[in-house]
Amino acid sequence: MARAAVEEPATATPSRSVPSFALLTTADKDIPIEAQRFMTERAGARTVEVAASHAVAISVPEAVRALIMAAVRS
Repeated sequence: MARAAVEEPATATPSRSVPSFALLTTADKDIPIEAQRFMTERAGARTVEVAASHAVAISVPEAVRALIMAAVRS
């Protein structure tokens, strides 16, 4: 790793200049949906809610793919 990568200050806040996306899982038993909503709202993320568990990539892979494709197209 280049020394400058850890020593130089950031010139922009990525969360404000780069669009963010989040897939919220309403049946998640690890992270309550209210906490997910709070975090994504705070980040200004574009969100999609799906009735799935924390393992959404396994249980509803199509939703994950659709969100990734939406991010790519934005």
